[in-house]
Amino acid sequence: MRKLLTIVTILLITFVCGRAQRLNIQPGLTVGGSYYLGDVNHTRQFYSPGLTFGLVLRQEFNEHYALRLNILRAGISGSDLDFSNGYQITRAHSFTNNIYEFGLQVEFNFFEFNTFKKKSYSPYITTGIALAVSN
Repeated sequence: MRKLLTIVTILLITFVCGRAQRLNIQPGLTVGGSYYLGDVNHTRQFYSPGLTFGLVLRQEFNEHYALRLNILRAGISGSDLDFSNGYQITRAHSFTNNIYEFGLQVEFNFFEFNTFKKKSYSPYITTGIALAVSN
């Protein structure tokens, strides 16, 4: 999966860099954190944070409509031994995992919005669909 994601990312970056201005594609990078809430970690926010990074491609079709593609990789992990619950200490389960997300969004701007203008603003709505893959 890692090799496939690397190949897809390289191909997208190559395609975007070669045609970005002609196709009005806006590339971007996403970097952040991720963490897990579930069977191992029931309540602790920001427990065992992992690195999240991704590639964002946005294409404006006109002043009102745009399409956005997101490709993200998030790392999560957890261990029962980090908690004081007797059951968790006895179970002693731990894991490390990567989550890959592929998302597609459509944006609609209520006013004319142009990123090439110095001052341009508009309220907008967005909808989309995403697929998350992990083992």
